Amino acid sequence: MRSTIRGTMTGIAFFFGSVGTTIFVMVGGILFDKVGPWAPFMLVGATDGVIIIFIIIFLGLGLIKRND
Repeated sequence: MRSTIRGTMTGIAFFFGSVGTTIFVMVGGILFDKVGPWAPFMLVGATDGVIIIFIIIFLGLGLIKRND
């Protein structure tokens, strides 16, 4: 892959990662205030669980190749 394309893709990934972090911080703060101090941790745990389920599904369908 050319370095210019690699740099562009890295920039896009960092941008969306930053947007996601900002949204999680905002939602986590609201949950902390409205629900309780445990709520942001439950949000992150639930999100991690959903991601794990998607990874298992994608591995089962062969959409992600494992590097053994």
